[in-house]
Amino acid sequence: MNGTDDKEKIVEKLWEDIESLYAEFKEWYDDLDKYHIIGYLISVGVSISKIFSLTRNKRKSDVKRLLLEEAKSTLGKYDLVNLFYDNSNDRIKIRRILLLFNIATLVIKSEKQYRFPFDIYKGESGERIKWDIEHIHASGDETDEGDDNIGNLTLLDSKTNRSYKDSSFDIKRKIIIDREAKGLFVPLCTKNVFLKVYSDDLSNMSQWIDQDKEDYKKAININLEMFLKGGQANG
Repeated sequence: MNGTDDKEKIVEKLWEDIESLYAEFKEWYDDLDKYHIIGYLISVGVSISKIFSLTRNKRKSDVKRLLLEEAKSTLGKYDLVNLFYDNSNDRIKIRRILLLFNIATLVIKSEKQYRFPFDIYKGESGERIKWDIEHIHASGDETDEGDDNIGNLTLLDSKTNRSYKDSSFDIKRKIIIDREAKGLFVPLCTKNVFLKVYSDDLSNMSQWIDQDKEDYKKAININLEMFLKGGQANG
């Protein structure tokens, strides 16, 4: 075999590898469960090589379980009651929990074929977007409702967050609704918070009170627990 034949063999093998890799990525994209779980893993820094180790040469029935186990491992042990914004270690975990809560919600609603826009979340869509952990009820409020526990926190882009500063809950809701009406991305669970989707008592729509926080934490716990077990969830 001469040098030309060797080069052709190498090129042919490289092209086969490219086609195989493309097919693999396309399968991740087409499968909504994999799209969302793998998208979450990449967003929190899990390497592609690690994901390959969970998906390659595995039975199809095992792949989702392995991916969910990896997602669970990124959270470690946690108790929502004891997660606070002013603790830097907690802050990392809070961000991951809030992101995964959004992912879980979308996977559960997969019949709508809606995809979480990871390009926007990661700032790869042409505009650099920084995401804040936002206080639902202003942290500067003088009442006991202005706390740093995860029950009073949600994900929001920094531009929106800065725009309403310490506005009241109902003003924040109006701003959120207006931004989405203009076609701007608002995480589903953030919108749900300001619409009080997770609250059992809707008699007070102008404030985010202690019971709202408890209902919200309950929704996060139930949905994440069932999602990470590969089952269905509520809300």
